[in-house]
Amino acid sequence: MNFDNNIFVKKTALKTFEAHSNNRNNNLNIIRLTMALAVLFSHTWPVLYGVEDTEPLKRIFGVTFGHVAVNVFFVISGFLVSRSLWFNQNILIFARNRVLRIYPALWICLVVMTLLSLFISTIPMDVFFTNRSFYAYMFRHGSLLNKEMNPVIEGLFTYNPIPFANASLWTLPREMMMYATLPIVFATDFMKKNKVFLVLFVAINIACFWLNHKASARFVSYFYWGVFFAKFAGQVPLNRYLAIGSAIIFMVLLRLQYHILLAPFLAYTTLFVAFTPFGLPVWFSQKTDISYGTYLYAFPVQQTVFLLGLTRFGLHLLVSVVVTLFLATLSWHFIEKPALALKKGWPQKRTSLRNTL
Repeated sequence: MNFDNNIFVKKTALKTFEAHSNNRNNNLNIIRLTMALAVLFSHTWPVLYGVEDTEPLKRIFGVTFGHVAVNVFFVISGFLVSRSLWFNQNILIFARNRVLRIYPALWICLVVMTLLSLFISTIPMDVFFTNRSFYAYMFRHGSLLNKEMNPVIEGLFTYNPIPFANASLWTLPREMMMYATLPIVFATDFMKKNKVFLVLFVAINIACFWLNHKASARFVSYFYWGVFFAKFAGQVPLNRYLAIGSAIIFMVLLRLQYHILLAPFLAYTTLFVAFTPFGLPVWFSQKTDISYGTYLYAFPVQQTVFLLGLTRFGLHLLVSVVVTLFLATLSWHFIEKPALALKKGWPQKRTSLRNTL
């Protein structure tokens, strides 16, 4: 899941992804915030009822809103971070930017969860803070080395329908894994030679097809379709009819459960919406990016709201959204934005990718 808007600038035809993606007045932040709220909305069912089977999209298409939203995150991430790496041409700068974007807000979120535990833990504090599950959780998630999908902290949300501390963080290590693969692709000139890149891209998709039962294969597919559209942004038309057709095909294939074929259609539709001007105010679309904070804080907020006895669906959802957006706004202004500002004080020299390996 990427939350940066570094975009490689290049003159090209008017109605392509390239031309419109170079315009800072795009809809990327709005899409990401919408997707983060979709994950919150989707998690309301398991938080309140312990299962997601009655979630509307799940009943119709077999997947949740959160499932689709995370796929969108990976498409946008693949598009933006690949162009960011190509612009900087420096793996060290690329790694630094990713660290500054992901880790500071994550660490503060874990600190907030620790403070929250002081008030809502079901076991004595001296027992809670000597519990191995607490420190294992903090290390795995703070380092993004967690192998468990939704690890439990003993004493935290124990009597909720699902006792997970934060069911959203499991995607972040997969995101970091995608970041780690990009420098290899770039350093071997795959991005410079179209034919070689296409061979690699086809190989990646074949591998995803055979490993479709693994969650990581799904993320690789969506991420590298974002990379594909970044690579050929100057040749891909920004066409409303292609977008409508892609959206229809996506829904049909989703209903038929052909998940392995979904990525290109969702990717094109997502990027079309991202780079089509809708006349939204710049302050709304670009000045503030609270999507990452929303994604980080939503689940623990929902769990806490349930613990406080607000279990009616509408009220629970409303309170969760308001509190989450408040915390996300604080995170953006006091943690994420200052962390990103640190990039300006570091050298931005463009060098050969091979020389930085």
